[in-house]
Amino acid sequence: FDAAEAHLARKPGGFAAIFAFLDKIIPVFENWAVCDAICTSGFDRFLSKHPEKVFPFMMKCAGGSNMWARRVPAAAIAGYSSAKNFDVKKSLALIDRLIGDERIYVFKAVTWALRNMSKRNSMDVFEYLKKLPGVAIKKDIDPKIIRNTISQGSQKLTDALRVALKNRL
Repeated sequence: FDAAEAHLARKPGGFAAIFAFLDKIIPVFENWAVCDAICTSGFDRFLSKHPEKVFPFMMKCAGGSNMWARRVPAAAIAGYSSAKNFDVKKSLALIDRLIGDERIYVFKAVTWALRNMSKRNSMDVFEYLKKLPGVAIKKDIDPKIIRNTISQGSQKLTDALRVALKNRL
Protein backbone atom coordinates (compact mmCIF):
# COMPACT_ATOMS: atom_id res chain seq x y z
CA PHE A 1 0.00 0.00 0.00
CA ASP A 2 2.80 2.43 0.87
CA ALA A 3 4.47 2.17 -2.56
CA ALA A 4 1.20 2.65 -4.44
CA GLU A 5 0.27 5.57 -2.22
CA ALA A 6 3.65 7.23 -2.71
CA HIS A 7 3.37 6.87 -6.47
CA LEU A 8 -0.29 7.81 -6.91
CA ALA A 9 -0.52 10.61 -4.34
CA ARG A 10 1.94 12.72 -6.36
CA LYS A 11 -0.04 12.43 -9.59
CA PRO A 12 -3.04 14.55 -10.54
CA GLY A 13 -6.12 12.52 -9.68
CA GLY A 14 -3.98 10.13 -7.67
CA PHE A 15 -6.09 10.29 -4.54
CA ALA A 16 -9.23 9.64 -6.58
CA ALA A 17 -7.54 6.54 -8.05
CA ILE A 18 -6.60 5.27 -4.59
CA PHE A 19 -10.12 5.79 -3.25
CA ALA A 20 -11.71 4.24 -6.36
CA PHE A 21 -9.50 1.17 -5.86
CA LEU A 22 -10.46 0.96 -2.18
CA ASP A 23 -14.16 1.37 -3.07
CA LYS A 24 -13.82 -1.72 -5.26
CA ILE A 25 -11.93 -3.98 -2.89
CA ILE A 26 -13.42 -3.14 0.51
CA PRO A 27 -16.90 -4.61 -0.17
CA VAL A 28 -15.38 -7.95 -1.14
CA PHE A 29 -13.17 -8.45 1.91
CA GLU A 30 -13.70 -12.01 3.09
CA ASN A 31 -12.86 -11.59 6.75
CA TRP A 32 -11.67 -9.23 9.46
CA ALA A 33 -8.01 -10.24 9.03
CA VAL A 34 -7.90 -8.99 5.44
CA CYS A 35 -9.58 -5.74 6.46
CA ASP A 36 -7.27 -5.16 9.40
CA ALA A 37 -4.13 -6.09 7.46
CA ILE A 38 -4.85 -3.38 4.91
CA CYS A 39 -5.89 -0.86 7.55
CA THR A 40 -2.86 -1.36 9.79
CA SER A 41 -0.24 -2.10 7.14
CA GLY A 42 -0.33 1.10 5.19
CA PHE A 43 -3.76 2.70 5.20
CA ASP A 44 -3.21 4.03 8.72
CA ARG A 45 0.05 5.68 7.57
CA PHE A 46 -1.73 7.03 4.49
CA LEU A 47 -4.27 8.57 6.87
CA SER A 48 -1.46 10.06 8.97
CA LYS A 49 0.20 11.61 5.90
CA HIS A 50 -2.98 12.91 4.25
CA PRO A 51 -5.72 13.30 6.88
CA GLU A 52 -7.46 16.09 4.94
CA LYS A 53 -8.01 13.67 2.03
CA VAL A 54 -8.58 10.44 3.92
CA PHE A 55 -11.04 11.52 6.64
CA PRO A 56 -13.79 12.38 4.13
CA PHE A 57 -13.33 8.96 2.49
CA MET A 58 -13.56 7.26 5.88
CA MET A 59 -16.68 9.26 6.78
CA LYS A 60 -18.23 7.98 3.57
CA CYS A 61 -17.28 4.41 4.52
CA ALA A 62 -18.71 4.85 8.02
CA GLY A 63 -22.00 6.10 6.58
CA GLY A 64 -22.48 3.08 4.34
CA SER A 65 -24.16 -0.22 5.05
CA ASN A 66 -21.41 -2.67 4.05
CA MET A 67 -19.96 -4.24 7.18
CA TRP A 68 -16.36 -4.20 5.92
CA ALA A 69 -16.61 -0.60 4.75
CA ARG A 70 -17.84 0.33 8.23
CA ARG A 71 -15.00 -1.61 9.88
CA VAL A 72 -12.29 0.13 7.80
CA PRO A 73 -12.43 3.55 9.55
CA ALA A 74 -12.30 2.07 13.05
CA ALA A 75 -9.47 -0.32 12.17
CA ALA A 76 -7.51 2.49 10.50
CA ILE A 77 -7.99 4.72 13.55
CA ALA A 78 -6.74 1.91 15.80
CA GLY A 79 -3.44 2.12 13.94
CA TYR A 80 -3.45 5.88 13.33
CA SER A 81 -4.02 6.65 17.03
CA SER A 82 -0.29 6.41 17.73
CA ALA A 83 0.66 8.95 15.01
CA LYS A 84 2.17 12.27 16.09
CA ASN A 85 -0.50 14.18 14.17
CA PHE A 86 -3.40 12.08 15.51
CA ASP A 87 -6.63 14.10 15.46
CA VAL A 88 -8.72 12.82 18.36
CA LYS A 89 -11.73 15.05 17.63
CA LYS A 90 -12.08 13.91 14.00
CA SER A 91 -11.46 10.33 15.04
CA LEU A 92 -14.17 10.43 17.71
CA ALA A 93 -16.57 12.03 15.23
CA LEU A 94 -15.91 9.12 12.91
CA ILE A 95 -16.35 6.58 15.71
CA ASP A 96 -19.62 8.30 16.57
CA ARG A 97 -20.98 7.35 13.14
CA LEU A 98 -20.21 3.70 13.89
CA ILE A 99 -21.60 3.55 17.44
CA GLY A 100 -24.55 1.23 17.74
CA ASP A 101 -23.63 -1.06 14.85
CA GLU A 102 -24.42 -4.46 16.33
CA ARG A 103 -22.43 -6.44 13.78
CA ILE A 104 -19.61 -8.04 15.71
CA TYR A 105 -16.82 -7.07 13.30
CA VAL A 106 -17.79 -3.40 13.37
CA PHE A 107 -18.40 -3.39 17.12
CA LYS A 108 -15.02 -5.04 17.84
CA ALA A 109 -13.17 -2.54 15.62
CA VAL A 110 -14.89 0.38 17.37
CA THR A 111 -13.86 -0.84 20.80
CA TRP A 112 -10.33 -1.60 19.53
CA ALA A 113 -10.05 1.97 18.20
CA LEU A 114 -11.33 3.41 21.50
CA ARG A 115 -8.84 1.34 23.51
CA ASN A 116 -5.94 2.44 21.33
CA MET A 117 -7.06 6.06 21.36
CA SER A 118 -7.28 6.05 25.15
CA LYS A 119 -3.58 5.19 25.50
CA ARG A 120 -2.62 8.75 24.53
CA ASN A 121 -5.94 10.60 24.80
CA SER A 122 -7.51 9.12 27.90
CA MET A 123 -9.52 12.16 28.98
CA ASP A 124 -10.98 12.69 25.49
CA VAL A 125 -12.04 9.04 25.30
CA PHE A 126 -13.37 9.17 28.88
CA GLU A 127 -15.52 12.23 28.08
CA TYR A 128 -16.76 10.57 24.90
CA LEU A 129 -17.68 7.32 26.63
CA LYS A 130 -19.38 9.26 29.42
CA LYS A 131 -21.85 10.70 26.89
CA LEU A 132 -22.75 7.40 25.24
CA PRO A 133 -25.76 6.49 27.42
CA GLY A 134 -27.45 9.72 26.30
CA VAL A 135 -26.52 9.00 22.69
CA ALA A 136 -28.15 5.58 22.98
CA ILE A 137 -31.45 7.18 23.90
CA LYS A 138 -31.28 9.79 21.11
CA LYS A 139 -30.29 7.28 18.43
CA ASP A 140 -32.48 4.45 19.75
CA ILE A 141 -29.50 2.15 20.24
CA ASP A 142 -29.77 -0.99 22.33
CA PRO A 143 -28.44 -0.02 25.80
CA LYS A 144 -26.62 -3.37 25.98
CA ILE A 145 -24.49 -2.39 22.97
CA ILE A 146 -23.62 0.90 24.68
CA ARG A 147 -22.73 -0.82 27.96
CA ASN A 148 -20.50 -3.28 26.09
CA THR A 149 -18.89 -0.47 24.09
CA ILE A 150 -18.12 1.44 27.29
CA SER A 151 -16.86 -1.68 29.05
CA GLN A 152 -14.57 -2.83 26.22
CA GLY A 153 -13.62 0.63 24.97
CA SER A 154 -12.48 1.76 28.41
CA GLN A 155 -10.10 -1.12 29.15
CA LYS A 156 -6.96 1.01 28.70
CA LEU A 157 -8.23 3.86 30.89
CA THR A 158 -6.99 4.21 34.45
CA ASP A 159 -8.89 2.35 37.16
CA ALA A 160 -10.30 5.62 38.51
CA LEU A 161 -11.74 6.62 35.12
CA ARG A 162 -13.19 3.14 34.52
CA VAL A 163 -14.87 3.22 37.95
CA ALA A 164 -16.28 6.67 37.19
CA LEU A 165 -17.76 5.32 33.94
CA LYS A 166 -19.18 2.24 35.64
CA ASN A 167 -20.90 4.42 38.24
CA ARG A 168 -22.67 6.31 35.43
CA LEU A 169 -24.25 3.17 33.95
